[in-house]
Amino acid sequence: GIGTASPAYELEVSTASNSRITASNTGYSVVNHLQADSTGGWVGTLSNHPLIIKTNNTEKVRVTTAGNVGIGTTDPSQKLEVTDGRIFINNGSNISPDASGNGQLSITGSGYTGYITLDGTSMFVGHNSSARDLRLQTNETTRVTIDGSSGNVGIGTTNPSTDFSV
Repeated sequence: GIGTASPAYELEVSTASNSRITASNTGYSVVNHLQADSTGGWVGTLSNHPLIIKTNNTEKVRVTTAGNVGIGTTDPSQKLEVTDGRIFINNGSNISPDASGNGQLSITGSGYTGYITLDGTSMFVGHNSSARDLRLQTNETTRVTIDGSSGNVGIGTTNPSTDFSV
């Protein structure tokens, strides 16, 4: 026990204010830091090193100093990068599209939300704006367009003028 005469655990650090446990390893400088203060508890590094989470001595998650999070990669280039895996969303029931986004894969930007979800009868891909089209692309080229305001469908055109335009 450090700071306590009767520790309840194999290692217990107790102080009147902030508690800190720091470990460092020469060569790689691993730092584990736990602190409880008025802003809440946190875990992280104190220097320019990533935060790495391992199980069975194998890296599973990495947070880079730029704030990118990688699962299955040691060098994530995006805010969230998942390699050799899948992102699983499950709330245990059918999810129809709605504004709450619960159980949906949601992408929010420019004042609207796109989503992918499903219920017991259908899979839904869409967004919540009648001012924007929904487009399906291959090779960064629009192949199918659904006009957001009219509902017209176009194949090979981004401006369908009738119910169905080819």
